[in-house]
Amino acid sequence: MAELTAKVMAGELDAVAAAAAKLHLTELQVETADRCLQIFGDTGYVLETPIARAYMDSRVVKITGGTSEIMKILIARKILNL
Repeated sequence: MAELTAKVMAGELDAVAAAAAKLHLTELQVETADRCLQIFGDTGYVLETPIARAYMDSRVVKITGGTSEIMKILIARKILNL
């Protein structure tokens, strides 16, 4: 991630690197929120808890700015030189 941060700071971030970063980080966010929800059980579903909010937010992030499937397509095109 340090290399990615350096690219952003230098203004050299290309679309494929940005797509890869978004895909990786959103999937990690969803996985983390899901694990927290599993740990806290039914308490995690109470809308007033930070865990419920994090879970809902993590699901939305997968859609905003391009779905994970679109990010995968962008990355695949670069790998396959399409």
